[in-house]
Amino acid sequence: QVQQELVLNTPGTGNGLVRLWIDGKLQAEDRTVAFRSDASAGISGVAVDVGYWRTPSKPGELQLSAFELAWR
Repeated sequence: QVQQELVLNTPGTGNGLVRLWIDGKLQAEDRTVAFRSDASAGISGVAVDVGYWRTPSKPGELQLSAFELAWR
């Protein structure tokens, strides 16, 4: 299981955040990321992974990767 967290920086400063977990354990963290240089930049969409599994003995199963969008 791989999870990633991204927090946009204050425009013009390097205070963005990236965290990476593997199997529930924090593996990497950077609190000095500059994703954007001005306030007009932001998130314009969300990507999700979709998986479908089916075996002859069970009904099909649709799985969506978890995502969370929050304002701070």
